[in-house]
Amino acid sequence: ISSNQESYSLGESVIFTGSVNKYDEDRSLRITIFDSSKNLISTKKTPVDTYGKFSYTVELNEKFSDGKFIVKSQYGNSKSTVNTSSFLIVSGTPSTIESSNEIPVIADHFSSPN
Repeated sequence: ISSNQESYSLGESVIFTGSVNKYDEDRSLRITIFDSSKNLISTKKTPVDTYGKFSYTVELNEKFSDGKFIVKSQYGNSKSTVNTSSFLIVSGTPSTIESSNEIPVIADHFSSPN
């Protein structure tokens, strides 16, 4: 399983894609997302096509916050995890981060004339 980017901002969508080793119509793929404290954020059964491929989109809504998230995909009823991946959520875009380094200039309008 892999995501289409390494980092995201809130409000964006993460698209996970991947494939299973051996397609079985009786098995289901479950994709589970945990935060860095191992709290469950979401879990969803995802269809797998006859070629063993899957795609799953997650909207980064209010359930998410800044930080690292672990994604586990499990195919079938076994307890073994098929694959583990991760992605980051970061606040703002690089342009807003750069502009926040500017020091505001405050004009001295309150000085009294001598």
